[in-house]
Amino acid sequence: MLKTTALASEKLASLSTAAINILTPRRSFTGTLMNSSNTSPANAAQASHRFGIAMVIGGALLFSAKAVFVKLAYQYNIDPTSLMTLRMLICAPIYLFIAYRCTRSTPLSSLGSGLITKILLSGLMGYYLASFLDLSGLRYITANLERLILYTYPSIVLIITAIRYKRPLHLGELVCLAASYGGIALVFGTDMTLYDNTTVNIFADVEIDSTLWGALLVFGSALAFSFYLVSAERTMRTISSAMFTSLAMLGSTTVIIIHFLLTRELNELLGYPIGLYALAFAVAIFSTILPSFMMAEGIKRITATRASIIGSVGPVSTMIMGFLFLNETITVFHVAGLAVVVISSLALSKFKPV
Repeated sequence: MLKTTALASEKLASLSTAAINILTPRRSFTGTLMNSSNTSPANAAQASHRFGIAMVIGGALLFSAKAVFVKLAYQYNIDPTSLMTLRMLICAPIYLFIAYRCTRSTPLSSLGSGLITKILLSGLMGYYLASFLDLSGLRYITANLERLILYTYPSIVLIITAIRYKRPLHLGELVCLAASYGGIALVFGTDMTLYDNTTVNIFADVEIDSTLWGALLVFGSALAFSFYLVSAERTMRTISSAMFTSLAMLGSTTVIIIHFLLTRELNELLGYPIGLYALAFAVAIFSTILPSFMMAEGIKRITATRASIIGSVGPVSTMIMGFLFLNETITVFHVAGLAVVVISSLALSKFKPV
């Protein structure tokens, strides 16, 4: 059974932990300190712990900046499909290198077609569908609301695993779930009154409020990502996290490119101002690859439970950055909703599985 927030964070980080070992020297930061003649083992442990905290904080802040980068990119009139394609094209060479290093010790032929299919399907759920829904939803809602909705994925993982293992939810868990979604409803209702909402034609003659549609898309992203976490945990019992991540990322990148070519012309990626490409690079490097490595390194040093608590700075950071860079409004209702969601999600990590 998964442990909601803490274990979900651990799985997310484990997808890149082995990748760090491939890309970084064998000699660890702690080992360097321990070998110093002027540093005691106790001081070295403290320094390693502080370094782990810094990595988690940095990773959470970079992850939280993604929504701001995406909202800024939309000012260049780029569509979600094109932005997602640029992002994945920038990320792909790094994961291709990781995959190459992994196949030197574990050839693809040794995995079997069934396992490879599971990896690719998991990647499509987590890196293609979740990403596409998230970027699509950000066209209609604030970065603050988007981050709060995504932050509920531990509660969705809890529900999925409870259904899978036929485990009834405890009263405390139900209270936390209700409070978490109540906090989102508070922020959602506030945004509905603050911003001029239009209607979106989703198909045929069916129209829906733009804020509601954006929230539904992002919730769909959180749902897809939660299923990805559950499936990834099972698949990685038989394969390294580095191999899993690289193959899943490359498979989803292929599908994203096909999606783009079926709906767009290739030359459409070449006509944007330099500022747009800078933002796409920022999303790929600073809000995708780099923070995943930082979170993994931090969790190795301070444990997933502590990392999940420290990582709660993410939604707070997104609210502040949205205010500073996107002119998003912060009211007492936003602060209250944020506090309820964060506290409820953290409380879920305290419950032990049966």
